[in-house]
Amino acid sequence: MKLIHHNLEAGPKDFLKVLKSSALYRQLLRFVCQQSAGQESDDTSGNQITLIDWLEQRCAAIRQHACENQTSLVKYKEVKVQLVQGKLYVQTQGGSLGGSSSGTDTNEFNMTAVQLLSAINYRGCEEKREFKLVLESEVNVADTGRELPEESSPAAKGRSKARDLLESDETVEETDDIVVVHPENLKSLNARGIEILNQSKAVITYGVEFADLVGLLLEKQQAKKERYARLSTKTVFLVEKEEFQTIVDILGDKGQS
Repeated sequence: MKLIHHNLEAGPKDFLKVLKSSALYRQLLRFVCQQSAGQESDDTSGNQITLIDWLEQRCAAIRQHACENQTSLVKYKEVKVQLVQGKLYVQTQGGSLGGSSSGTDTNEFNMTAVQLLSAINYRGCEEKREFKLVLESEVNVADTGRELPEESSPAAKGRSKARDLLESDETVEETDDIVVVHPENLKSLNARGIEILNQSKAVITYGVEFADLVGLLLEKQQAKKERYARLSTKTVFLVEKEEFQTIVDILGDKGQS
């Protein structure tokens, strides 16, 4: 759209001459009328809107949205992260604005650098390697922070199976995901974030005292040596609260696509 708008402003007569000579001119005008009038229109309709008017309206709407909203105009298909010399580089691959009628996607990449404050087991993640970045809510683990419902209820049966898995000493399969975890979920022995860390490559958080967290990890590992065999070697990245929120916002945009 920006390219069309630029060509119309730079040389409207030449551009329209080329456009009219192509087979796409009538289809484009029909599409403009449908989008602007909200209904189908043919060549004999009374809708007098012009292509340049419609483009101006669309650009104005985009500018207004950008000024009034903090979320991105582009909805991300996937989010990955790389560790490079003390920084996390969050990479987003965008989809087309408003969707693509042809079914094709854009390959535009955006990179956001996040400065690390500190880390546990920094070398546990290979530098310059891409890892999938996800929110903690996307990770499927048992809820260890709540009491079980009544044994007779359907919820109790499902929760009991999940708790049985937690209480077992079987080895957990590790993913290559790096998970964004809020600090309150890393501050107790049975916290959900500890389970997430155990089955993930690493976690990103803020405001956590590393001495306390390392103590929890070692205690957890001693309790079930098979299940938590690698827990004390897992990587935890510490960032500023504002940077943490930036990452959450990026992942939130992905979730709206």
